[in-house]
Amino acid sequence: MKNDYVCTHCGGHVSPHSMRCEYCGTQYKFRDDQIIRIETFHNPVETFTVAEEIPMEMINQLGAEKAGEIAIKHLSHKFAECVAPMMKIETEHNPYMCSQRVRATIKVIRPLQNESRW
Repeated sequence: MKNDYVCTHCGGHVSPHSMRCEYCGTQYKFRDDQIIRIETFHNPVETFTVAEEIPMEMINQLGAEKAGEIAIKHLSHKFAECVAPMMKIETEHNPYMCSQRVRATIKVIRPLQNESRW
């Protein structure tokens, strides 16, 4: 029995211990040396699209590579604003360092069509 199963519903990782997708919750079972889906969860899928307008003058002055880096930085900030409400926030007090740690977690499925940025 292999330990690396991919969910046929969302592409997430299926735990070999629980036989449940760690991302979408779809349940599987092992039969005849293969993994079989027995229950599917339809969690809502959110699609976010952001855009950045790059003036040609900027591309000509900085070069396409540098202008692209700036555009990606701006797009990243816009995406962060979109997904911020979906973050799972956890806090932990560290009395020895006299600090508070704030951690955010969000799950993302990497798209297969992301072969190139441009």
